[in-house]
Amino acid sequence: MTKLTEIRSGGKGLPAIKISDNLCSTVSTLNQLEDYGLNRPTTNAFAKAKELKNDDLFTQAHKLREIVQRRFDKSRQDRAKTYADYLEAIMSGKRLGGVPPITLFCSGKCEYNEGTTTIFLPYRSVLINIDGETQTEARFILRDRVPESGDWTLGAQIYHGISEQHSSQILHDVNRYAHPIKETVVAALNSEGNITKLIDLILEERHIPHFQLNRHGQKPKTKKGEICSYRSLISAVVGAAGGFQGLQTMGREIGLLNNGGGAMVNVSRPFVEYVIDFIQQDPTIGTSAPALFGLYGAVSRDFGKFVTAQEWHLGAHVHSTFKSGERGKTAMLSKQAAVLASIGVK
Repeated sequence: MTKLTEIRSGGKGLPAIKISDNLCSTVSTLNQLEDYGLNRPTTNAFAKAKELKNDDLFTQAHKLREIVQRRFDKSRQDRAKTYADYLEAIMSGKRLGGVPPITLFCSGKCEYNEGTTTIFLPYRSVLINIDGETQTEARFILRDRVPESGDWTLGAQIYHGISEQHSSQILHDVNRYAHPIKETVVAALNSEGNITKLIDLILEERHIPHFQLNRHGQKPKTKKGEICSYRSLISAVVGAAGGFQGLQTMGREIGLLNNGGGAMVNVSRPFVEYVIDFIQQDPTIGTSAPALFGLYGAVSRDFGKFVTAQEWHLGAHVHSTFKSGERGKTAMLSKQAAVLASIGVK
């Protein structure tokens, strides 16, 4: 019988210089990159479940961004608007200035043709920012009011053929070393961090995909299939490793444990495993406040006690309804004491 079809592979070509097997440098435009799989950062970051439904490429891009990128909060949105004004001014010659290339991650392995100096991106692939996401959002903002700016040239570096963990590590290192910011902001993106590696290892052992953890918010978005937040599990590690003393300086402890102190982090493993198994049995536990994870971790460290499901929910109720006329650290300690009293721990 005659076969009436054949397989024809190919890709979307960009003129580029090969820097390494997994990195190329290119010149493109916002319109072209969008056509090749780049979504507007804020559209991607704030995608609703109904927007992702039946759009597999958008879903892939959203899940990829959740793994690789940090939260696109209000301060970054405000900076993007300022950056858009800056771009317009320098591109129109109204002021001196310049912009760095953006750094992108292609979800598929690209092919590079030495003869034509062209990189070919797979047809059904997506692009997300590793670095320069604020600049990318600014270019979308600018294109809304100056449509022709979508065809202005821009420099871009494209990583391909690397893992999501590798790309998030690049983002972490750029922000940690080139522009130091608090580890609490980027801890979930630190693939080489002791806390993050422990959490990722336990997730892998239990066959839980990374996108089922919210990397940016305090609590999971259950409509997106998330079961917990990284922030909660990081709090659990700090509590179980440092006890109540560690909870008093949470931000400092996260930095110390994630970038050193591997042995101390491993002390928390039994409790973190217990919590993740707990969540799989009772999904409502995953929606508890991160502070509660830290508090129960400290109970396991200082009292050698893993709370029961009943105690967890009792303490969660007290934690969410507790009222105090105090403020700051004093209020936090009062709330902790009330939760501990509710489960019989002093």
